[in-house]
Amino acid sequence: MKKIHIAEDEVEIAELLSTFFKRKGFEVSTSKTAEEAMKMISHEIPDFAILDLYLEGHKSGFEILKFIKEKYPSIKTIVASGIMDDPVKDLLNGQEPDICLKKPYSLEDLSKSIDKLS
Repeated sequence: MKKIHIAEDEVEIAELLSTFFKRKGFEVSTSKTAEEAMKMISHEIPDFAILDLYLEGHKSGFEILKFIKEKYPSIKTIVASGIMDDPVKDLLNGQEPDICLKKPYSLEDLSKSIDKLS
């Protein structure tokens, strides 16, 4: 069974994504903060990670992306944010996700992105 981790601080979005991917046969884990995400990813390495760039807490999705790319480069990453302009892309600091999605995105777009990375 493929595993997916969702780092999203908006509870409704996290629940919607979790339900969607469970129905598609994925094992799903979720986190609301970057610190929690990095701990969970280290404990059980997923195949995919969907990261909101702006999360609650002291760290953000930028730090999660860097953590994944440095320690677990086999994890396929999708970054989602309501802001995907040049300054945000500059903040990625060379840590390129596999796919960037601008919020709001459709579940169909997200599903196609996962299929593309599979």
